[in-house]
Amino acid sequence: MELQPIEHDKQRILTTAQIAAAYGANTQIIVNNFNRHKERYTLGKHYYALEGEDKRQFLDRHQFDLGSKNAKTIYLWTEKGALMHAKSLNTDKAWEVYEALVDSYYRVIRLVAPVPTVSDAIRKRAIANEQAVPDDCFSVLTELARDLYFWERFLNGALDNKAQAENSVGKCWSNYVRSVLQVPDQVRRTYRHVCPSGRIVQAWAYPLKYLPVFRRWLREVYFIEKFEAYAQYRAKRLGVAVPPVKKLTGGVSQLELFPQSTSA
Repeated sequence: MELQPIEHDKQRILTTAQIAAAYGANTQIIVNNFNRHKERYTLGKHYYALEGEDKRQFLDRHQFDLGSKNAKTIYLWTEKGALMHAKSLNTDKAWEVYEALVDSYYRVIRLVAPVPTVSDAIRKRAIANEQAVPDDCFSVLTELARDLYFWERFLNGALDNKAQAENSVGKCWSNYVRSVLQVPDQVRRTYRHVCPSGRIVQAWAYPLKYLPVFRRWLREVYFIEKFEAYAQYRAKRLGVAVPPVKKLTGGVSQLELFPQSTSA
């Protein structure tokens, strides 16, 4: 059964003429059945009744016969309205067609392409570089990707999907390691890191004993004190409105989503 898709109020509908033709009845029978049981039909649930300007705009978007254009009111039937008409007719053909309408016309599965996010990009980069990190060390990128089950709401809410937030995290963490933890540079190690452009650089990896400290720092320092500045920088570089990062980060240090590790 070939039907030209028609939509109203974001859902599939059929006209009275289409319902009649599909069910093997004439339009007057459909109209009579509706009038006899009108109290059982709910406007907006089983049908729409278009008049005046609403009717004119609908007809401008679709092509119907002159009878529809001359009628004072155009009735449009939803899936539940089609069911009511099938019950009224109660013929084998009406029930058979109704089931086909449900499967092939009314219930349309709309495939929506996934929207790429900065979290997706970070995970992809982390997977590409994870094997290069020394076994006894961790990298900022891989650990940020592992913690994204919570942090992605901050990242995706404030950054575009091309932002490389790990660069900001890495620079801030490096400064913290030197100035606060006073870890000598020679304790760190380097690994061959592949950038999104394909360029290979030497990136820092840190001894695993500092991993609990990094995770606590990420939670209590970076996303509270540093992330807003990076989001503002990124927004200004792209020439877009600065996101309301403060609303996202408020109260993060009180969250109990992560264990409170002690320094190693």
